[in-house]
Amino acid sequence: MLTTGAIFSDHMVLQREKTIPVWGYADPAVSVSVSIDTDTVTGSSDETGFWILYLSPKNTARGLTLTIQGGDEKIEFHDVSTGEVWFAGGQSNMELELVNSLHGESAVAGSNHSDIRFYMTPKCAVTGDELKEREAEAGWQS
Repeated sequence: MLTTGAIFSDHMVLQREKTIPVWGYADPAVSVSVSIDTDTVTGSSDETGFWILYLSPKNTARGLTLTIQGGDEKIEFHDVSTGEVWFAGGQSNMELELVNSLHGESAVAGSNHSDIRFYMTPKCAVTGDELKEREAEAGWQS
């Protein structure tokens, strides 16, 4: 039953030069380790199964693998980068897709830059099973 927060996926970007929190759930009182590059931290899940571990700050890097192990289970996220993470929020003005903007098709055609990643937060008005389902479909895109 090892899981991570919904924000963790392949192609994710972790903030450079800051402590990196990684969290999720496992069975209660299970040893959990998190590794990236040569950095490994270990801890345990609490009585509810929640765990959070902190990786040391990293310089800018690409092509990393984030590995989480808990009990007999293992999760790996590939093509992980450390760099700048920017959050943009708003209402409908933040939902305009580049392709639909003025000269959007040419902008999209010239925007193939693998170092730029995008995470779309799922839209859900309530917490619960529906939110969990939508989060499971979300993820970082290159």
